Amino acid sequence: GRGVVWRRGLGLGLVELVLANGLKVCYRVNDYLDDEILVMGTALGGFSELAPHLGQQFPDDLGGPGWLASSPQGGASAMGASAMGPSHPARRALFSAANACALAAEYGTYGLPKEQVMDALSGSRVGLSATLGMYDRRLMADCSPVDLETQLRLVHKLFTAKVVPDAARLATSKQQLRESLVRRANDPMQCFAAEVDDLTLLGGRGKSFFNPLLSPAEPEDVDVLDADLSLAVYSACFRDPSEWRFILSGNIDPRV
Repeated sequence: GRGVVWRRGLGLGLVELVLANGLKVCYRVNDYLDDEILVMGTALGGFSELAPHLGQQFPDDLGGPGWLASSPQGGASAMGASAMGPSHPARRALFSAANACALAAEYGTYGLPKEQVMDALSGSRVGLSATLGMYDRRLMADCSPVDLETQLRLVHKLFTAKVVPDAARLATSKQQLRESLVRRANDPMQCFAAEVDDLTLLGGRGKSFFNPLLSPAEPEDVDVLDADLSLAVYSACFRDPSEWRFILSGNIDPRV
């Protein structure tokens, strides 16, 4: 959209403009590296706030009684281990949402096969990665100053393109995800991190505390991944520019 509001004098050499579509862009010119522009986009609200957008597809009582009926001591309830296994709606929804960006990347983030996008961008130094967390969303990129327009067009395409499902790519994504979870279980550093999380987040209760918000993913979760929900989560998170603020820093020509 066109710039409708300019804000200067924000300190640190920052300039902000608000586009007609509500997107906020803040930039700072520097020459730390004369061939680099860093781009970061942030938006508040992750998959913890998706229930109004997805209706019955996504549980709306995140952390509430429908997810976990805990005892007064905060331990496991009568729901039991089997109730909070991979097929439990809460755990399945969280796992599917957590892997929404990875699945969309395999399908083709810009509505085109990723191989076709790579060919089209050959010779350009651009890139864009999306992450979705419990409470926020982020887009990260870096590019050469001469490719800034191409980089911004990629951002625009991400918000406007429709990701097309593909059964073969879904199978590939599931296989990659399953292998990564197996590798993580065999990685000493990951095992150490899991023990730290158990002590700091679960109070040493481990798998006796069946909170789907905190329990680590297992390879069995891949078998019940809801690809339709993942795609719906991704679309809901990356469709409204007015929720986003982008920050650019680097060798930017303000006249562009």
